[in-house]
Amino acid sequence: YQLCFVISLELSTVSSVTVISASSGLWTLLFSAALLGERVGPVKLASTLLSFGGVLIVVRLGSVPGGAASSGLSPAWGNAAALLSALLYGGYAALLKRDCPDESVVPIPYLFGLIGLLTAVFCAAAIPVLHLMRIERFAPPSGTTLIALLCNALFGSVISNVLLARAMLLASPLVATVGLSLTIPLAIASDVMRSRGRFSKGLLLGTVAVWCGFIGVSTSETLEKRCTTAWGRWRAGPRQRTADAPLERVSRNI
Repeated sequence: YQLCFVISLELSTVSSVTVISASSGLWTLLFSAALLGERVGPVKLASTLLSFGGVLIVVRLGSVPGGAASSGLSPAWGNAAALLSALLYGGYAALLKRDCPDESVVPIPYLFGLIGLLTAVFCAAAIPVLHLMRIERFAPPSGTTLIALLCNALFGSVISNVLLARAMLLASPLVATVGLSLTIPLAIASDVMRSRGRFSKGLLLGTVAVWCGFIGVSTSETLEKRCTTAWGRWRAGPRQRTADAPLERVSRNI
């Protein structure tokens, strides 16, 4: 899914890729229902859609910089790659929760160590092949580039993915996925603080929608239980109170 995401950035615009990638919350919701048997209640569905809508507003009004690279291919291929990336991420999140429900089964550092080992073993063989086919030319990186690559791999990939996996195990794949959408308004807020952008009413509305969607997903089970209880009491109405009146009189007499 990460490979598809990088390819999509090379073929399409950053704003389009960001919006399409934000649909990973919807895919995670569907995969969680199919693989984990997670109940898709109205509050959870509405909160996921609200978060996606907020991302759409933020990206469209936030003027996310960047454009499509001159690859000679249609941006539709980049959008398709972004959609495939979001789809694969939703499946990955649900499978991780199903096969590793807690760290007593497989510790997260051990799991990602295995992922790194398998990636190194199977992907290293592709380097000379891609080099000989002139698809991806290989050259030893300089010392500065190597340090930058190591720092990016440590902080931008390993630590972030480990924390994300822990969030999936402690909460749920959907909560962790929707929580990732918060990075978009936070990134734009960072640009505003550094005088690289400005807030507008629409941008503020989208940011609030993303946060409300995240809070709604995080508290969906509690909210749905309260709504169900309140709905049942409202439907019972005066008949339930009339039926309970003799019992209340008997209890007072006792």
